[in-house]
Amino acid sequence: MLYKTDFWKNGEVKKYNFEFDSRCPDSIYIPQIKKALEESTSNSLLQQKDCTWAFLGDGHEGQEADRYLFWTSLDTSKVGPGAKIPVLIQTGDGKYYVSETTTGGRTDGKGIKYVAVSGHLYKNEEYEDILKAGKEYFTLKEAYDAYVEALADPKYDAVRDTQASAP
Repeated sequence: MLYKTDFWKNGEVKKYNFEFDSRCPDSIYIPQIKKALEESTSNSLLQQKDCTWAFLGDGHEGQEADRYLFWTSLDTSKVGPGAKIPVLIQTGDGKYYVSETTTGGRTDGKGIKYVAVSGHLYKNEEYEDILKAGKEYFTLKEAYDAYVEALADPKYDAVRDTQASAP
């Protein structure tokens, strides 16, 4: 979805590290990603009601492997900041992982508070640490099944209780 947006095609963000979290209320980028999702004919996890997702990583040319999509079926605004949550991650080079992040309290450009899928990640090593703490899977289906299993872990009872129903 990221590569289908106008801001990506015109090179607007290819010069720096980026974080586009679906919960950010004042983002100029999220509406473009959501538009690409609406126009998509595929059935994407990003279209799931009340999920939270974020595109993160290095926007520089040739750094595809250093880009990440974090997804959780949880609505992080209901979970709150500082909570450990399971995440399904797809890397820019097509690998899948299931790991854990800690939700991050943020403030957008207009001073509106929101809860992101993770705290700020500034260096590639921080992304790699999250991947290493999890497990790699060869297909999206395997990763999704592992995510569902991880979410069922009793350690996530409190965050899971914020959902209307499990995935």
